[in-house]
Amino acid sequence: MKELFDAMFAKYNASSVPAHLTALYNTEADSNAQFPYAVLQLVAGGAADFASGEHYTENWLVQFNLFEKGPNMAAILEAFAALITAFDSTSLAIAGHKFLSCRRPPGSTRQTKVEGVWQITVQFRIKARAQ
Repeated sequence: MKELFDAMFAKYNASSVPAHLTALYNTEADSNAQFPYAVLQLVAGGAADFASGEHYTENWLVQFNLFEKGPNMAAILEAFAALITAFDSTSLAIAGHKFLSCRRPPGSTRQTKVEGVWQITVQFRIKARAQ
């Protein structure tokens, strides 16, 4: 899983997304995180269904949560657009794996506002074959 997160952070850092956020955190933000920021976490992962014929395939679901505090969510909307450009239907260099796909599943994007904090959640399904 370290290889997956290394690849995700490398792709993030090489994209235009950091221009819209103060930081990207792994799994949980710092208690003093400055808005707008993002959190990356693994939602599900492991070996794919062998009945699919994709033996030795990793099938991960990762999630970005984008947070903004203020009257609107303009900053995280820009970050969201940049995330889609950087990750949806693109490739990742995952050490020890042959990359297969990175796609945003239908219905995997949500937005909410709780106690004055805007949040956009977006997920990506990543498939790779261990080498």
